[in-house]
Amino acid sequence: MQQFSYLFLLGITLVFSSCGLLDECGSSKADFLKKYEAFVREVEQQDWHHADNDWQAYDERLEAYLNNCYERYEPELTAAETKDFWLLTVSYYVARYDGQFVEEFLAEDNPLSRTVRDHFEELEDDPERFFRDLVREVSGGEVDELFRDLGRELESMGKRLQDWLDER
Repeated sequence: MQQFSYLFLLGITLVFSSCGLLDECGSSKADFLKKYEAFVREVEQQDWHHADNDWQAYDERLEAYLNNCYERYEPELTAAETKDFWLLTVSYYVARYDGQFVEEFLAEDNPLSRTVRDHFEELEDDPERFFRDLVREVSGGEVDELFRDLGRELESMGKRLQDWLDER
């Protein structure tokens, strides 16, 4: 009988502890926003190269925040809280991808970036402007030249693609 008590207690402990570990979202909107900010601040402390495999766990957590937590609490968020959430998400991209964050954000082969862009399209009539505004706010306005460079690079890529298609 004593063995059953220990097993029962162990089972209850595991259930309660796993609930806390698995629920990144928190138990309330305020808890979710607090946890998300702590998560992004933790990411900002990492000093890995953007291609390092150590990022995978953080990317998976970001995906859970976007696909589970944000979806759960979005109806409760005020406009200011929504903007703060997406500012933190852009901060994640800046910390994660450093100088390549805009290219990675626009990359079609990055499913996480696609998810974020889909949310931006749902939120805003002009998602590109929304992204630029968020980046300016996160970076203190120091990205205008980066956007100009990116625009020139995209034009160049488009021309190369058109030339390649013309050859076919």
